Formats: sequence, structure tokens, C-alpha cells
Amino acid sequence: MEHLVRQITRNKPYSLFTIGTNDPHYHPEILNQIRNATDGRWVVVEGANHSMEVPGIVEDSIKVITDIMERIRQFLWPVDK
Repeated sequence: MEHLVRQITRNKPYSLFTIGTNDPHYHPEILNQIRNATDGRWVVVEGANHSMEVPGIVEDSIKVITDIMERIRQFLWPVDK
């Protein structure tokens, strides 16, 4: 969505982006542009779709969600209490 890319690159929010390579919105060149503009962090999951599922492999889908939850925790609370 071009308007979101413009807003993100203009406002430069503190950001964590997560996406799967099988997501229809996955465009590496656009993600690099956003990442460079925000100095954001990102998680790109090989084979995951828009729902962050790895089709046909339940265990991998569960691991993806677990890993993303940990990355979110690190992003929001970078130092353990």
C-alpha cells in the first residue's frame, strides 16, 4: 500500500515489521526502503503466509508464532527486568 509506505517513511516510527515470504504483501525492495527510513527491526519468515502460518507444517507454524512473540517482547522491553 503506497500510502502506508509514504506515511512510514515520512514519520519514521520506532518499528518492528514481521512478514512471511509467502505473504502477498512481501516485497523485499519496499521493506528495505521502510527499514532504512525507520531504522526498524524486522522478522522475515521463510515460507510463512500472511497469517504467519507455514502451510502443512503445524509445528513450524507454532515455532514461528513463538519466535515472533519473543521478538515483540524484546522490541517492547529490550532489557529483562
